[in-house]
Amino acid sequence: MARPREFDIDVALHDAIDVFWTLGYGGASMEELIKGMGLTKGSLYKAFGDKRTLFLLALQRYIDERLTRYEVGLTRPGSPKAAIREILLDYVKRATDPFDTRGCLVTNTTTEMATRDPEIARVLARMFARLEDLFAGAIARAKESGEVDPSKDERALARFFVLTIQGVRVMSHMRPDPRQLAASVEVALSTLSSGPISSRRDNPTPMH
Repeated sequence: MARPREFDIDVALHDAIDVFWTLGYGGASMEELIKGMGLTKGSLYKAFGDKRTLFLLALQRYIDERLTRYEVGLTRPGSPKAAIREILLDYVKRATDPFDTRGCLVTNTTTEMATRDPEIARVLARMFARLEDLFAGAIARAKESGEVDPSKDERALARFFVLTIQGVRVMSHMRPDPRQLAASVEVALSTLSSGPISSRRDNPTPMH
């Protein structure tokens, strides 16, 4: 039974996320969205407009919720280095969950739409930039506490961790061995130890 006109917008958006996450933007027809969200066609169009507008709202909600979780994890009291490890291993856990084969909505959207929809590309770029900021902040705190060599370039390392995460999420579609991904996380974390990744402020690499 369809929801009455005064439905909960938050619940409807989460239902839309599930449909887009499962089927992708191209595979999610209006009929599938109406069914998945439990709305009438008129209610959906009145509340959200067209499919693309609904997708942008659903994608932003998904991004906001994920960034909130990562911000809590990366700014918590205690060891910043341990917090980074837990975030990376959480990605591995999600990527190898046998009961969820959908991957990551952000990664899926990046591969499906970023090259052909500039507005969606900008939304995704802002998300990656914010995640990079969170990692950079954690690494800076780890440098201050003595967990990371102070000569390390936190911005370069943060960008590397974002790339690592996205690689893990892409690999999730191939159902990789969790132990192999966990070992790769430890390799990534080893960049926080003494080594050649030092600060170079004269020629920073921009993130697009």
